[in-house]
Amino acid sequence: MNLLADESVDGQIVARLRQDNHDVTYVAEMEPGISDETVLQRANEQEALLLTVDKDFGEPDVSTEANTSRRRIDSSRGPFEQNES
Repeated sequence: MNLLADESVDGQIVARLRQDNHDVTYVAEMEPGISDETVLQRANEQEALLLTVDKDFGEPDVSTEANTSRRRIDSSRGPFEQNES
């Protein structure tokens, strides 16, 4: 699975995913400080699943991206409960 981890994701999580043989691009290693819009653009270009813990990622208007869908997984809820945004 191709993943792009926003710099808000803990490095230990990225390391574990890589250890489990996932292909992870980590913004903190590649382009720290880039905008949410650029992160989203990179994920789309790489056809990667975007991982972030930034609760306001892409606000106020990430929904204008034509080919983008988001699913937010709220870690404060149970492990199988998901919020769709």
